[in-house]
Amino acid sequence: MKKDGSLTLVHICLIVFALILSVVSIVLLFVATDGYDRGERMQYTIFYVINALALISVFVYALKGYGKDVKFFYNAFFCMQIVASIWLFILDITFFKSGAASIIALIVLAIKALALIAITFLADLKNKAWILFYIILGADVIGVILSLISVSSADVAFKVVASITQLVVAGVLGLAIYKKHSDKLKRGRI
Repeated sequence: MKKDGSLTLVHICLIVFALILSVVSIVLLFVATDGYDRGERMQYTIFYVINALALISVFVYALKGYGKDVKFFYNAFFCMQIVASIWLFILDITFFKSGAASIIALIVLAIKALALIAITFLADLKNKAWILFYIILGADVIGVILSLISVSSADVAFKVVASITQLVVAGVLGLAIYKKHSDKLKRGRI
């Protein structure tokens, strides 16, 4: 049980860290970037607001003990992650920058969104949830690499913080899946 409590504490710390990074990303988007116009900055701000709301939802899920009675917050977290991924996909199409890296980034975002949809709406995935999580994590890692490859010197602070945020949120997502399946196992549902 002590391990379970420690993991919950790690999860909560990651959530708080991701929330802080989301706010820092918004600030940097407005003060440390030259490659985005005002409209584009506002659109990306919406992405980070959705991300922050998702993190608040999973924070409540963790604080309430990951049980079936609070699965609404788990589902809300995943649904908002789907919305955020689709929003980012639309933004990347809208503000498309030519090149192979941009095309690969769009494909990776689409794969991530599809994996999030599958993990959220397909019932009783059991071990398949982990396969989908690794697809999501792989998509995030590829997205971060592509983002950092194409970064300009004026946008480096924003891109680095945004990349770290993306990877921390992936960790939060993985721990949420683990805790959900741990709760199901305790209740004899797996």
